[in-house]
Amino acid sequence: MKILIVEDNIAELARAVKIATEMGFEVVTATDASVGSKMVCKDVWNQTTNETTYTPLVDGVVTDIFMPYFEKEDWRHNSDSPCGVMVAMAAKAAGLPCCFCTGGYHHGAKFQWIQTMGRYINIGMVDSGSGEEMDAPKKWKEALENVKSSIIC
Repeated sequence: MKILIVEDNIAELARAVKIATEMGFEVVTATDASVGSKMVCKDVWNQTTNETTYTPLVDGVVTDIFMPYFEKEDWRHNSDSPCGVMVAMAAKAAGLPCCFCTGGYHHGAKFQWIQTMGRYINIGMVDSGSGEEMDAPKKWKEALENVKSSIIC
């Protein structure tokens, strides 16, 4: 099974990759939402039918929420934006299981709307489980298990 992990914090990304590898996943990674969303699926516009088809490039996605749209070296970098939502939307368009993994708390001011949206469209969220807003340790194993249980083999 191939899993895409999108995380802008290099130390967190290394932890996530280690855990995913130990769980038997083939891992691909991205550190910003722009690249991450392109690694989820290939989208092709059909001019005849006026429809887009989405071909999955991975079997599932685990993504951070607050990350930059572009890479950190880009002048438009802003890790305070919830650009991980775009990665999740690409996964949903391709019919892939997806889970947010965050160090924040789903009832926090920055997260409640994302958690509620995820419930409506079946995107999991694994959070810190406390009142902390952003920087608690991330529970990668739980998020990866969430996606793994939804992958159809």
